[in-house]
Amino acid sequence: MAISPISNALTRNYNVGFNGNNKKSGNRGNNVSHNVTSFVKAAPLAAVIAMSPLTTQNIQALDKLPNTAHTTLVYNNNANAIDDIRQSGNIISHKEFEDATDLGLSADVNLIKNPKGAETKNSVEVFVSSQDDRIYDLGGLQGKVRGLVNVTYEIYGDDGNEYGKFRIRQFLVEDKNNPGDIYNVTASKVSDYIESIVNDPKYETGIETLNLTRKIRPSVSTGFQNVPTDPSWMEKAKKTFTNFGKEIVTAEVQGDYGTYQLVGYSTDGNDDDFEVLTIGKLGEYEGIRAMVGPEMKVDGIRDINSQFFSYDIFDSMDYSQVNISKEGVGKFAIMDDGLVKALRNAMGAPQFNNAYKVDSNIEHILVMPSGLISKLNYQEGLTK
Repeated sequence: MAISPISNALTRNYNVGFNGNNKKSGNRGNNVSHNVTSFVKAAPLAAVIAMSPLTTQNIQALDKLPNTAHTTLVYNNNANAIDDIRQSGNIISHKEFEDATDLGLSADVNLIKNPKGAETKNSVEVFVSSQDDRIYDLGGLQGKVRGLVNVTYEIYGDDGNEYGKFRIRQFLVEDKNNPGDIYNVTASKVSDYIESIVNDPKYETGIETLNLTRKIRPSVSTGFQNVPTDPSWMEKAKKTFTNFGKEIVTAEVQGDYGTYQLVGYSTDGNDDDFEVLTIGKLGEYEGIRAMVGPEMKVDGIRDINSQFFSYDIFDSMDYSQVNISKEGVGKFAIMDDGLVKALRNAMGAPQFNNAYKVDSNIEHILVMPSGLISKLNYQEGLTK
């Protein structure tokens, strides 16, 4: 399943045509460290998540997993591990998933009839493995399912606009070899099957389902982050005057979240081109069409492929952001596909003189059981 932003589907014309300014002499300004905790059988799902070694707060400033954050599980033969599960109780049903994710995560799921005197009548046991041996160096994960977690991510830019949503489904597994260690596995097909068992009145598994909503936003340089959007900077930016240079050209473009005015400024004394481009939202001010949003310098466009991990890479999302700034205010990232397309077109204008650039990169993002995300250093602590 590809993750797609939910955005305005209207077809727009993004061609940019700059108009020369007759008053060229005028300047323009606009007002987790690893923590093993014994699992408590009766603990609610929220508490189970809190016990997970992936949800402890010290995760090296949310930069990367410490090398001890996962226990390496080694099985000489996957079939032996699957047989071990099958021998753990009376199997009511069994289902195999050979390609639960695009990169080859496989799962064997067993519904087990528990012996008399057990806390629940049934339990669900899984064996999960990945063909991609780069992920956590794990040969396999075996244990009981402790919960289902559905996370909805709402993506906001620094301007407060909601760019889109995407959803993930994951199940939590208590490692049989290390009781108390809870791992999240994100595979919608497997989660759907486990949920069908949980919702079947014939079975009593004690497995809870937790629905979470997380607000995330892009950062200027490091991909998505959990820090909520705070658009209060926009008022300060409106009141902060900046001399961007000599105004050369202007253009009006339609984005997905409003109409923008683009202004090109010359900083090298040559009025035939511009080295700085600014953007600002257009609107009505006292009955006059004017730039009502803060005028901000365009620093660049970032094209990002975000790859999401739990036990395996389970999906990816492509998006673009516009990095903007203003001296004395700060640097910010906004998301508007219509504006991005217009800015790409502006780079082809004859007056454009390297006012900004486009860069592309891949971001690796760890999804924790709680739905929180963390930037992942793919080269450290995760690869052999």
